[in-house]
Amino acid sequence: MAYVQSRIQIAGLNEAVAGLKAMGAEQELKDLNFRVGGLVVKEAKQLVPVRSGKLQESIRASRTARSVVVLA
Repeated sequence: MAYVQSRIQIAGLNEAVAGLKAMGAEQELKDLNFRVGGLVVKEAKQLVPVRSGKLQESIRASRTARSVVVLA
């Protein structure tokens, strides 16, 4: 089974996230990351091979304040 991990790092993001959390915007950060993950999920579902459809249906994004996580 193949496991692919991609990572994009943005300079200063940790400080920005800490500042937004201090302002009480943690839920907004989670919602934003979930929407970004949704873009990846949409593309992944179009690219994955389909036999039974179970793999395609299992692709999902999770809500975190610090990162975008897409799982299958």
